Amino acid sequence: MNSTAILPSLAFLVALTAVARTGGELIAGFPLPSLQTSASEEVADVEESLHALERERLLIERERAAIEAEAPAAPGADAEARLMRLYAAMPTAQAAAILVALPPVEASRILSRLPERRASAVLGEMETPQAVAILSAPEAPGS
Repeated sequence: MNSTAILPSLAFLVALTAVARTGGELIAGFPLPSLQTSASEEVADVEESLHALERERLLIERERAAIEAEAPAAPGADAEARLMRLYAAMPTAQAAAILVALPPVEASRILSRLPERRASAVLGEMETPQAVAILSAPEAPGS
C-alpha cells in the first residue's frame, strides 16, 4: 500500500481524536460550540433558577408566618380581612353588583371599610338610587 495514500487518512484520524479530546472546541483554529459546555451552562442556569425559586418560597413562608403572627385574636377578624381584600381586588362592576345585592346596612359597612378611591369607583358603577340607598343606610350596630 502506498504510504502517501495513508497519510491523509491518518491526519484526519489525528484531527478527529484531537477534536474529541478538546470537546470539539477547536478545529483549525475556529472555535466550535461545545455540547458539554452548553449542557453544563444550561444545568447551571437551571440550578440558579431553582435556588432563586427556593429563596422566593422561603421569603413567602416568612411573610406568611409574620402575617399569621400579627393576626388579630378576634375569631372572625381574619375572615373579615380576607373578605375586604377580596372586595378590593375584584373587578369594580362585580363588587358593585355584590354590594347592591346585600342589605343596604351591610353594603354600607363594607363600602366604608374599602379605600376611598376604591369605594368611589364601586359607587360609580351603581345606579343612582342604589348608591343613595347604601350611602343613606343607618350605621350598623357594632361598626
